[in-house]
Amino acid sequence: AELAGAVAAARRLDLAPLLADILAARGRLRFRYGAYGPALDDLRQAVAHIERLRGSLQADRLRAAFLGRRASAYAALVDALLAQHHQVGLDDVAIRLLCP
Repeated sequence: AELAGAVAAARRLDLAPLLADILAARGRLRFRYGAYGPALDDLRQAVAHIERLRGSLQADRLRAAFLGRRASAYAALVDALLAQHHQVGLDDVAIRLLCP
């Protein structure tokens, strides 16, 4: 419930980096407790926000540093995709993570 409130507040205040972090954390928690569908939704949203933010950075060094701090969201998304037997999307996530 508290994470849902944090997600709503981050959206309302348009704090995209915080929103990505909260969604990733909630996705990892949901995955840990076996709620794979909701975990997958949260992690996809987190990675989408991270990608949008990363795309707005001009310097390669900044993009790499930004991604490095949030790489665990990509790894968690891969885990959730594998747990749900989703082969579609795995390559895309891996390429985004390996090619900052």
